Amino acid sequence: MKTTSGWRMMAAVLAAAVALSWGCTRGGNEASEGVAAALESVVLTPEQEAQAAVEGLQAALRAGRLADAYAMLPESYRSDIADVVSAYAGKIDADLFKMGVETLGAFGAALSKQAENVVSLLDTMPLPFELDGDAQAALDEAFKAGNLRLVGDWLAACPEWLDYGKLSKGDLSGLLGNAKVADFVRAAVAEGESKGAFAVRLAEQAAETAGTVMLEVGSEADGFETFEVVKVDGRWVAKELADEWQEGIQKAKEAVSEFTVDEETLKKARKMLPALKRAMATWGESESGEELMGNVMGTMMTLGAMAGM
Repeated sequence: MKTTSGWRMMAAVLAAAVALSWGCTRGGNEASEGVAAALESVVLTPEQEAQAAVEGLQAALRAGRLADAYAMLPESYRSDIADVVSAYAGKIDADLFKMGVETLGAFGAALSKQAENVVSLLDTMPLPFELDGDAQAALDEAFKAGNLRLVGDWLAACPEWLDYGKLSKGDLSGLLGNAKVADFVRAAVAEGESKGAFAVRLAEQAAETAGTVMLEVGSEADGFETFEVVKVDGRWVAKELADEWQEGIQKAKEAVSEFTVDEETLKKARKMLPALKRAMATWGESESGEELMGNVMGTMMTLGAMAGM
């Protein structure tokens, strides 16, 4: 059996990464507080706790409730993420960041409009290398028109969920609470469960490390993957994630501290991004795959000339 990567699990939680606080999502009325108190009075074994935690994560992602999913990370992890996001935002020119986000949004809008034309173009442009059956099937699925429109809608909404003011404070609520992001996550989970809903069960093999629990996640159709979970700050997380967390965060902080952009590059970006945004509006009005390709190539030539200024 395979072992699920802890970082891949975190990416799923952040996937794709939430606008409500954990306290709000647990309920703000007397009825919900009563249910919470009743649940907390139930004594569970570590194995039951771990299984329930992963089932809760799956349910949150399945419903697109990213606030809930994110809150399932240990508080110290969320604090580390906020510190890295805030530090990175502090290194970026606020106006340029806004221009970049608006350009990304324009790309998403164009992609959503041109999904069918993109698919037709890809059908006429074979890859210069061969893929095995599973990889080819995954590529075919990713580039279905419906999936491209979903990604396009998600990116088109990024000016809403990539708010510089919030990110500069390490606040991810704009991202984690956006409806389009939630739609994207729900669709991704639904696609992953297309052959059968995922289940969580205790693994037959015993955990090798004290204080950890072995779980299996998957479906009868796709098979189950085994991974080890451990409790950190009262939250159950993949042991591999816990083992790698401090090193990963330290590398992220070092990368942020070393991040610099020279003034000449900033100057070019300030001229190129508005031009690219305008060009993408033209992409979105293309009436065929051939016209779309021509518009894209024309944009690339224009940007190449601007880059050589």
